[in-house]
Amino acid sequence: MVIGSPIYEEEPLNSVIAFLEARRTSLEHVNVALFVVCSDYGHLPKDQLIDTYVKKLEGHVSGMVLAREVFCGYFDLEKLSDEDRRIIEDFRK
Repeated sequence: MVIGSPIYEEEPLNSVIAFLEARRTSLEHVNVALFVVCSDYGHLPKDQLIDTYVKKLEGHVSGMVLAREVFCGYFDLEKLSDEDRRIIEDFRK
């Protein structure tokens, strides 16, 4: 099973954590791959991002975790339309 979460305010979504907790027993004998999606501007090495974010999911998995991954990205404001750029800038504030 592959399970992932965006990172919001430095944490995986509560709904993903609740999903894992609710199925802890039924996933006990299931192999799992975990991933998160987050913003990163190259400040942290990938291993540290995995330790920071993916481990928060892993603590709620009772089965064997076979893979861990972090997918990073960021918005290039110069490539957005004026309206999309305004929405993103308003959100950041």
